[in-house]
Amino acid sequence: MLQMRPFRPSFARLGLVLMVALMALYVFSGRQRSLYFSSEAGAAHIFRPNKCLLKYTNVPVYNTTVSSTPIYVSPMSSSMFPLVSRTKDLPPPPARLDNGIRIQKTVKSVADDTEELTNEFAQMEKEQRLQIDKLTQVCSTNVLQNATYAGMGSYKYHRSRAYNVGYCKVPKCGSTFWIRLFTVLDNGINVAKNILEKSRSSLHNMRHSFHSSLLSILQLKSPTILSARNPYSRLHSAYIDKLYLFLMWNYSLNILGIDKTNTTERICPQAVSFEDFLQWILRDASQGKTLNRHWAPIFSLCKPCDVVPISIIRQETFAKDVKFILQYLKVDEDKYEFIMSALQGNRVKTALPSIIATVFNRVKSLVRDNCLNWIYIARRTWSALQIQGFIANEVNFPFEQFKNLTDPSDVVKVSEFIISEIYKHPLSKDESHNQRKMALQAAYSDVSEETIVGIQQLYREDFLLFGYSFVPPNKEDIYSE
Repeated sequence: MLQMRPFRPSFARLGLVLMVALMALYVFSGRQRSLYFSSEAGAAHIFRPNKCLLKYTNVPVYNTTVSSTPIYVSPMSSSMFPLVSRTKDLPPPPARLDNGIRIQKTVKSVADDTEELTNEFAQMEKEQRLQIDKLTQVCSTNVLQNATYAGMGSYKYHRSRAYNVGYCKVPKCGSTFWIRLFTVLDNGINVAKNILEKSRSSLHNMRHSFHSSLLSILQLKSPTILSARNPYSRLHSAYIDKLYLFLMWNYSLNILGIDKTNTTERICPQAVSFEDFLQWILRDASQGKTLNRHWAPIFSLCKPCDVVPISIIRQETFAKDVKFILQYLKVDEDKYEFIMSALQGNRVKTALPSIIATVFNRVKSLVRDNCLNWIYIARRTWSALQIQGFIANEVNFPFEQFKNLTDPSDVVKVSEFIISEIYKHPLSKDESHNQRKMALQAAYSDVSEETIVGIQQLYREDFLLFGYSFVPPNKEDIYSE
């Protein structure tokens, strides 16, 4: 009779069991972590959004499971990048330079007094660290290698030699203000005062001492200021500025497919809807064309994953972010006060004359060709200023008063007239903000779902890199409940 011996596993068997268990654990954990640590070959699959779900979520959806409950996770939340190390401190402020020579600071700065380094600055610094860390995390996924937009990059940089800091110029992100700021930093307040009255177009066309290049920024490893703005808001702002106000009216012909090359007839600007504008952008991008800088994705203008960022200036928190970077750089006190005064001053008095001058100077030829008249241009400018939160929606265009102007093409007189009307019905800061928000929501309520999805895909990298929600403005109130 056979006697059964008790089971005594050998070391070999134990080793085999342990190896199988470890392999199972590795496979399981690999599935959980594949989103964060993927190979370059797999990146294209990972960052291919589910078209049906993208427009309902704040983050790209990478699986095929359809949920009836909207998902609300910040594009930069800890759940998206759970395995990345803790945020590191920002680098120390760059040393001041004079003709390329490192110098010791002798002028008192706003940050020299320790009493000025309040909890407010500490909080702003913490927020900047988090934003930069999140941008770095997205860059580590190689998301830009699989970008939908394939147009050529168009890089324009400023670099302050006095404060040894770079800045990527992004249209529709306060780029006019940054020209004035860098003028103050490098050339002083007196020079800056001389350019305050210049129109936006002349400012951008001027040659400035702080003009630089991406190559120079990379070679010098200059600490760099990046700009960010919600793609939905930036596109709408570009439309109002360039198409609605006819500053780039030739694009309206391209959008509507009107060819003026083989005709001697007069061709006037055509009305283009916001939807027309967005669909044209998507069409050009799908054909591999390079988009105009005013609406090209920000990542294609700055190479944010290649530079050394020290601050991200978001359009939505512009004044606070500018205040932080000035304190962080320990800008001289007099320059700091001048810049902040210009930033926090009366927007109507400081910004409107330049805007009106730019519009009226640009459309002179259209009036001369009898395409438009000055009253029509003034009414359209008035409407644009309402959209931008300068003029209350309840205030109608003063047609009779404008008609009585001696010279309706006189930019100075028109500016004074419009500003005087605005002062009769002033808007508070909150009222101006709410009016701009309502205008943005109304604009996107007329845009088709298909176009929205196309915008989400084309500007996906901007949404992810800078932490913006994919939810369109007209759906924000619904999905935030």
